[in-house]
Amino acid sequence: MKSTKALTVFLILSLLILCVPGKSWARKLKIKVVVDNTKVYFEPDLAGNVITNVPAGEVYEVQKRTGDFYEVNLPPDEHGFMVSGYIHKSAVEELESEDVKEKTEEETSPPAPRKITKPPQPPSPAGKVITAPPPPERRPEPVAYESRGGKGVEIGFRLFGDFLFTMGTNDFNAFAEGMSERLESISVPPWCSVTNNWGLMKQGYGGGGEFYVNILPYLGLAFGAGYIQQKAETEFEVRDNLFMTSEGMQLFTKVAAVPLTFSLYFNIPAGRIMKFSLYGGLGLYLSNVEWNSISSFKSSTSWADSEQTWNAKSNPLGFHGGLNLEFDIAGAFAFIIGFNGRVVKFTDLTADMIETLKSSTSPLVKNIYPNATLWYCETQLSGKWYSSISISGTPPSGTGFRNVRKAEISLGGIALVAGFKIRIK
Repeated sequence: MKSTKALTVFLILSLLILCVPGKSWARKLKIKVVVDNTKVYFEPDLAGNVITNVPAGEVYEVQKRTGDFYEVNLPPDEHGFMVSGYIHKSAVEELESEDVKEKTEEETSPPAPRKITKPPQPPSPAGKVITAPPPPERRPEPVAYESRGGKGVEIGFRLFGDFLFTMGTNDFNAFAEGMSERLESISVPPWCSVTNNWGLMKQGYGGGGEFYVNILPYLGLAFGAGYIQQKAETEFEVRDNLFMTSEGMQLFTKVAAVPLTFSLYFNIPAGRIMKFSLYGGLGLYLSNVEWNSISSFKSSTSWADSEQTWNAKSNPLGFHGGLNLEFDIAGAFAFIIGFNGRVVKFTDLTADMIETLKSSTSPLVKNIYPNATLWYCETQLSGKWYSSISISGTPPSGTGFRNVRKAEISLGGIALVAGFKIRIK
């Protein structure tokens, strides 16, 4: 009977103990930032996006640890939203872990603070104070690319100018060279003089701008517009100093285009303030090709001029690509320098040609030749063939012409580019 009573008392005591509210213990880890302007990343990746920078001395409670990163909660922003981020271990030091008692519903008083007793220090020599050297400062590993757009999206403008070195087929230049060779082959008597000053379309200039969006830290696209121009002025004259007569020609050629371009950019970081940009794309070139020639004859008693004006429009597609080097100057500005390659060709050029005839002995005459095409051909003089240009409704024909085809004018070449970038986001 006694044993039954004892067993009953034991069971009642056990139930009372189980009904007492339990206490659980957890270890909360804290970290202290030891490097000023430490980066807080959007994800545990040194190449990832940066949320913000925090000063040295900040203390955070660690939510969890992922590899070499600590996840912490940042203070709420001005709208009351709390954001979590990741800090690399090289920029912080762990504080001593504390045992924190999780409160039950019945407990209201905080746990008593723990006392930390410092280990005894050895006695220092008389008159000397021994100070422990501070721990070496640990800095985070260098970051190759830092996005300024919060989530990696960067928006802005590029403005630039370029100086073009023309390459490729240009039949205006072939005509100028052919006329120069033809004049040099002419034999003139001693009382005659020849002026030969033929210019070539070898350089050009231009500029423009583009709106760009970097959809990823290393990848972007851009839409742009600009202006490109190249021109040449050539002339020759044969003067007879005995009979006081002269005959010559002046030629003005010009190619101007407004390119509407689309480009893809691949950005390669080269430091915190510098990066390379490889790019390529295509463009629609809204262009004008102009020809204006003036042939003249003068003597002591009369004169005559013949002027031909021809202006053709063309809208070909072209391709471009190049390499830029960008230097961050301050804030949202960067300086750009690089080179650009372009391939664009104008052919099948047709327009009305206006011919104006003037002389001292007859009234002004104006002729219009509709749908005149620019032709390239070779003409014969003294058994030799020379490059030439013809503007007419039909291709040149006959025994004095060969290699007849539609003329080609190129704006392609290599351009040196310089400008700057303005970042708006």
